Amino acid sequence: MLRTEDLRKRFPDGTEALCGVSLVLRAGEMACVLGSSGSGKSTLMRCVAGLIEPTHGAVWINGRPMTSAGERERRRLRGHMGFIFQQFNLVGRLSVMTNVLIGRLGRVSPAWAILHQFGRSDRACAYRALESVGLAEKARQRADTLSGGQQQRVAIARVLAQEPFLVLADEPVSSLDPRLADSVLGHLLRINREDGVTTLLNLHTVELARRYADRIIGLGQGQVVFDGPVHALDHDALELIYGPAGETGSADEDEEGARAGTAREVVAV
Repeated sequence: MLRTEDLRKRFPDGTEALCGVSLVLRAGEMACVLGSSGSGKSTLMRCVAGLIEPTHGAVWINGRPMTSAGERERRRLRGHMGFIFQQFNLVGRLSVMTNVLIGRLGRVSPAWAILHQFGRSDRACAYRALESVGLAEKARQRADTLSGGQQQRVAIARVLAQEPFLVLADEPVSSLDPRLADSVLGHLLRINREDGVTTLLNLHTVELARRYADRIIGLGQGQVVFDGPVHALDHDALELIYGPAGETGSADEDEEGARAGTAREVVAV
């Protein structure tokens, strides 16, 4: 499903965010990336999604190369990948339904996309996506009138409207309280289990990773320092990931993720 090989990323200021990350994510897995702020989590996600270019290495999606693909093939691959951001990235003045329909833009003609003209089948797909996250009754409501948890669920519905085979979620619950975080992650887990959608997410809370993931990938200084089943995430593993202090994951977005800039990325996905 997803493979990276010797993935490296050096930013113009000399920061080396990724230092040779190689991993394989099998179809149907629910994997979580853990690591301290600045460990490379957000950069890894953005390289996988093709939102930023790695300095070296390669990414394959379903056996097809992302890093060496032409723009048309890259857009086609992106069309099957859903990206959930920490900041929701909804258009507040638009309705919930219209925000979800944005997930269908890659499946309509360019002319229709510009005019936001969607057919009956697209609207039916968007409505089903809203039903799946329990927000069908909010379809006509402005997005900026929803709570934070509801907005993140709309973001999940937008991803579902893409009908993706891979979902990438970059710190999707760091701005939510524990109850809402459980609700959002519960929806992602259900989608993974019931629909078989392969999911890779970054989390800053070890407890949530243990509760929802099948597999843990630990990053430290841009390298994979741990990769194993969730039950193997013991004290020694946490020290490998976070150092002697243990569970010190930060709620803040990675420095390199902020550098990448999410405002323009939502248009690219």
